[in-house]
Amino acid sequence: MNRRTKHKVFRIHHRDGDVALMSDEGYESLQETLELLSIRGFRESIKKTLLHIEKKHTFLMKYIKITAGTRTDETELGRAVGGQ
Repeated sequence: MNRRTKHKVFRIHHRDGDVALMSDEGYESLQETLELLSIRGFRESIKKTLLHIEKKHTFLMKYIKITAGTRTDETELGRAVGGQ
C-alpha cells in the first residue's frame, strides 16, 4: 500500500449529513499534524527552517551542541561554523 492509497479519504453523502471515512493511520496522522500546528510558533519555525534549507543555511550535526534545558541561538551557531 503506497502513501496515496494509505491516506485516501472517502466522502459519503447522505440526506442526514455528509461524512468522511479514512484509515485509522490517516486519522492519527491528521491528529498529530493538528496538535503540532496548535503549538505557538511551530508553523513559523517550520517555514523558517524550510527557508534556511532552501538557501543552504544549514549546519553539520557535529557543530551543533545540545545541552539539556538550553538552546544555542543562530548567532552562536554561525560563529561555531566560521561566521556564516
